[in-house]
Amino acid sequence: MIRRRISGPERKALILDHARHAFAKFGFEATRTQDIARAAQVSEALVYRHFPTKQALYRAVLRRAIREQNANHDIIGLKEITARGLITNLRVYLKSLSGMDQRKSRKVSGCCWQAWRAMAALPV
Repeated sequence: MIRRRISGPERKALILDHARHAFAKFGFEATRTQDIARAAQVSEALVYRHFPTKQALYRAVLRRAIREQNANHDIIGLKEITARGLITNLRVYLKSLSGMDQRKSRKVSGCCWQAWRAMAALPV
């Protein structure tokens, strides 16, 4: 089997994907860079070539997650970051879930439906 050589940016994105998963699952302290490298099928030295420290890698994962979150907020029109904005944003999100059939959807847990009912009672 011939492995295709991937570009630097693709490799960096691959490392970030696996790092995000590892940090989410094990936390910062318990995550080892050699485990991230193994999962991404690269050497640990290559991880350190792209990210000089584990903390730099973690910060890159956070920056990427924040960019994705901001893009998602832009898509659904969530802008205001205040208590009122948070309630409005949650209502928009939970209302989008309310169109789903609870019995058929395994992706939405019961707590989302309970949250939707609780949000309906909050003043705006």
